[in-house]
Amino acid sequence: MSHVADELTEGQTLEVIVPLANGSHVVAASFAHYNPEMIKVMGSDAEGNEVSLLMHKNALQVLIKKVANRSAMQHGSKPEDAFQTMNLLESKTTDFGMA
Repeated sequence: MSHVADELTEGQTLEVIVPLANGSHVVAASFAHYNPEMIKVMGSDAEGNEVSLLMHKNALQVLIKKVANRSAMQHGSKPEDAFQTMNLLESKTTDFGMA
């Protein structure tokens, strides 16, 4: 995934989106292990409210897209959050069972 960060131009950042079963989504700021089977996602919902949710590691889906810095800030994420999240995902992929 680091190649995505290498392709960013000035004024762009990465937005990490976790789609939910009800059709909504969370813009992720960080991920953590809750236990061996569950992943905790911290971020914001579409209205900008801070949220935390637990997902089974097999249910986790992540969309990473390039956006203008302003768009990411409207969703409550910070540019450096996307890079930290991307690095975490890259280093912990096997822990998520998605090798």
